[in-house]
Amino acid sequence: MSAHGQCPDLLPCPFCGGKAEFKEDEQYGALYVGCVACDIHTVFYTDAGGAAEVWNERATSADVERLTRERDDLKRDHTALYAQSHIDAATVRVHAETALEAQRERDEAKAALSRIANCGNPADCDYCSKLMEDARRALDARE
Repeated sequence: MSAHGQCPDLLPCPFCGGKAEFKEDEQYGALYVGCVACDIHTVFYTDAGGAAEVWNERATSADVERLTRERDDLKRDHTALYAQSHIDAATVRVHAETALEAQRERDEAKAALSRIANCGNPADCDYCSKLMEDARRALDARE
């Protein structure tokens, strides 16, 4: 038992193995347990028993294994979500680029049709006939 009443003895620091002791915060009139070596400590408690209980609580091997599995699952899920977001962004870019390319092709076809319409005799003009055929094919393929 410790010097603070009926409290159990304090275990060494779980982080550095240093000696633990009860400390009092005079401003708040509260107790806490802290390591004298690394200065890690509990939150404030009104009684030494509560502070000692929290300080002495340790994770079991099963807890550590469970938490390690949960952490690894979260990492894997995060990695999968991160990869999926990059795939989604790339897909959006490809669709946007494809849409822009299709719009450019439509614009070129419409411009060719406009040139044909401005020709004095498109029906007898081999150039206009070829342009009209290509433009109509391009427009039909995209719509």
